[in-house]
Amino acid sequence: MQMPSWARRMPGQTPTPKPKQQAKPAAPTIRDDAWWVERMKAWREKYPEIPMPKGKLAFWLALDVDQRPNDGEPTTPTNLDTILDRFVEGESMIKLAEYVTELLGFRVSHAHLRSTITATVDGVRKYNLARQHVAHRLTEEALTHAEDALRNGDFRAAIDAKTKLAAKLNPAEYGDKSQLEIGGIRGGAPIESNVTQTPAEAYKAAIAGGAV
Repeated sequence: MQMPSWARRMPGQTPTPKPKQQAKPAAPTIRDDAWWVERMKAWREKYPEIPMPKGKLAFWLALDVDQRPNDGEPTTPTNLDTILDRFVEGESMIKLAEYVTELLGFRVSHAHLRSTITATVDGVRKYNLARQHVAHRLTEEALTHAEDALRNGDFRAAIDAKTKLAAKLNPAEYGDKSQLEIGGIRGGAPIESNVTQTPAEAYKAAIAGGAV
């Protein structure tokens, strides 16, 4: 039977320390400068003719979701596409700016995020399209709330919601615009009115009883 290691040691002898294993260097994260240098180098090698977006935020938005330079394929969404998708689904620019700040490690305000998104022609196009989708989503949500109110017996709320939506979607027929038509004598041509008077001319017209 083999003696245990503690029994084989002489009195006062300390156990031999095990050699320390060197820890593997951690892979650079998005907050490290090495991460940005690596991505910028890959961008220059893959797209030598495309100028690199200026600023870390603009550069990160141009990368795809796998942190590689966007290859231009429609099936490869960029971080910009991901941000705008979350915007369409109901997240405000303030919340998105907080998310980007937490992710990148430097403060990004909602104004900075919005201005960076719309700094390019493609960004403006995508942002305006996202706003249209937001309007469609809000319309659908309003209709859903109106139906819920109708099922709960709140007919006034349902009618108000649907009436306002009709006015927004078709203001020519269902809007609240008041139109005043002034006809001539016996159904003649409408009387022309001068709406380009200066304040002085309007004052003279009021003194003269309407005649200028």
